Amino acid sequence: MMTEAPARLLIVDDDLDVLSAHARFLRVEGFEVSVASDATSAIGRLSEEAFDLMITDLKMPGSDGLELTQWVRESLPDLPIFLISGMATMPEVVGAMRLGAVDFLEKPVDPEALVDKIRAILATHHASPLGRLPRVGVQAQPLTDRVRAFEKHLLEQALQDSGGSVKETMKRLGLSRRTLNEKMARLGVRRSDS
Repeated sequence: MMTEAPARLLIVDDDLDVLSAHARFLRVEGFEVSVASDATSAIGRLSEEAFDLMITDLKMPGSDGLELTQWVRESLPDLPIFLISGMATMPEVVGAMRLGAVDFLEKPVDPEALVDKIRAILATHHASPLGRLPRVGVQAQPLTDRVRAFEKHLLEQALQDSGGSVKETMKRLGLSRRTLNEKMARLGVRRSDS
């Protein structure tokens, strides 16, 4: 029986005590955790490795969590971002949420609440079709490539469910023969009969 790999988390916080405490606790809870003490090193990690979730402090010296959130949204648009902060103002939190952060907890963070939020975010993200799209290498493919891969997967699945029959697949998908043939050619899907 195959077990699912642990979720990979990146925690970003300039407070090294908080950073190590959160990392230790989350590792005990079964997550694979990497850490970064500033936005620059976080960007380096994100550029080299794939993560399932980033948790970042909002207030940090140099580039702050808001700038990091903006970089992630532009570079890794499907990576969920979870914010923690002890000094953030409401406009800063709202700004980060507008950039695409999915949740926020105020410091000091209750470890159990943190784990509950992380599990809820990961469950929601993996349940969405875009959260299940294929990845290539350490970074996600561009979104258009990932949507194309998902479309190909769906078309192959429809063909398989139809026993390889193009006619049955046309009925199931509500497509004309021409449209189905164009999609199959564009996506590189092979058929067994016509």
